[in-house]
Amino acid sequence: MADAFPPGTANCEAGPERGLRYSFCTLVSDVSLYRDMVSSFRMNGFSEEVCEFLYVDNSTENRFDAYRGLNYTMSRASGETLVLCHQDLLAYDSMSILDQKLAELAEIDPDWGLAGNAGYSDERGHFVECISDMGGYQRRTCPLPAPVVSLDENFILVRNSVRIGPSADLEGFHMYGTDMVVQAAISGRKSYVIEFHVEHRGNGFTGPSFVRSAQAFEDKYAQVFKRRKIVTTVTKVMVGGTLIDRLYRRYRRKRRFEVPDESTDRRIKPRKLLFAVRERLHGPVYTLDGHRFEIPPDSTYPMKKAFHKGEYEMPERSLVARHLPIDIDVVELGGSLGVVSHSIRRKIGDGPRHVIVEANRRLEPLLRRNIGISADSEKTTIDLAAVWYGDNPTVDFLVDPDTPSNSVVKKKSDGETVSVPAKTLNRLLEENGIRGPYSLVCDIEGAEYDLLEKDRSALDNCVCMIVEIHPRPFLSSGRTIKAWLDLFRQAGFELVDAEKNVIVGIKQAQPANRT
Repeated sequence: MADAFPPGTANCEAGPERGLRYSFCTLVSDVSLYRDMVSSFRMNGFSEEVCEFLYVDNSTENRFDAYRGLNYTMSRASGETLVLCHQDLLAYDSMSILDQKLAELAEIDPDWGLAGNAGYSDERGHFVECISDMGGYQRRTCPLPAPVVSLDENFILVRNSVRIGPSADLEGFHMYGTDMVVQAAISGRKSYVIEFHVEHRGNGFTGPSFVRSAQAFEDKYAQVFKRRKIVTTVTKVMVGGTLIDRLYRRYRRKRRFEVPDESTDRRIKPRKLLFAVRERLHGPVYTLDGHRFEIPPDSTYPMKKAFHKGEYEMPERSLVARHLPIDIDVVELGGSLGVVSHSIRRKIGDGPRHVIVEANRRLEPLLRRNIGISADSEKTTIDLAAVWYGDNPTVDFLVDPDTPSNSVVKKKSDGETVSVPAKTLNRLLEENGIRGPYSLVCDIEGAEYDLLEKDRSALDNCVCMIVEIHPRPFLSSGRTIKAWLDLFRQAGFELVDAEKNVIVGIKQAQPANRT
């Protein structure tokens, strides 16, 4: 039966066995996702001998909301540690690592209450995370464990002996992580983010139901606390404030989550005006790393802001400076405005060749000016094409003022598109005569999955790969970050460094010459 639950799991209504190490408690609305989740944890050592997987069945209808459903599974669980987790997780780390991290946490705080993989730390003044999701690969923001005032609901560990659960007087599918953290604090226990890595394949849906849950949370605790603001991974909630405080917060939350429209944000308009005045005086020119870059006048506000703060393509620039070899040719897929191209050329000097592939023909003059090369340059070549692995010789490419997100379009789009030549990495190497060792710098908006899956032989001579991965296209097409990393390692690369979504792989073995 296609929708059969995985063997060895147990509907908690049937009564699980007792005396286990971990009890996984999950609301299941999609059995196939749950099957993948259970399989990934079992492959990482969470075996039936020491773990139980309990679920409540919402696959045909929402019989349980999160507050009632998780309380019900927790009441039936017998593991020393309860794992409240979403059905769309994939485990990266093993059970022995989780055992180790919890033992380290117990040494720091023997009375800890909750642990998770993402939350907000008042002590450190920022989010702390150890997770891969649509927001990025393995986001680590500081040394862990770190105390937090909120926890994301995708993965929460609860000590069975403590028995902290979601509130009985709240309902829905949101805010129960923060609710449990508050309850733990009332009982004198702290909550932490620990370094245990999973991949979350969900979208993090917010909408009217989220707004209602946040309001109910504020109303509940307004009767208990003095005025206090709590930051979660999604929003800010006010507990113990005046009615005016709560009404203002509700107004802001509704604007953000029910009608998220940047054009109505009053804070954005004066900032845009400042950029307009600046560009009227100095032109659309910004300085990064001591070099002046020209950007299109119709560039988006977020891109101008990133240039102004010096943050544009920061991970790529940093990793190129640290890891790119200086004595071999470089192939760069996705030249865009030339910011990373300039960093590459500055790193490798005048010796090796630099082949830049850019699909947006309109950017070519700007790209050349920003790098500082002429049309007849022998060392730097610009190939106006898109890296693509379809059947047609050409492919439609989205042309948009938000140049960093320009990409190949697989179906009809409302935006402006142009037809460009489609080339594989193997073909690019042959056309440019690159037969020896080379480095690859890659930002191709999701096509990096097909590159590793369908063009593996082209990477035989690649000794250094600096690639920005794009989790959202992966996950929206049913692929996972974990599967991409498996392909990455199968191609012979060792992951040596990463910043945000940009990953550096080094191949230790000497590549063979191409014939």
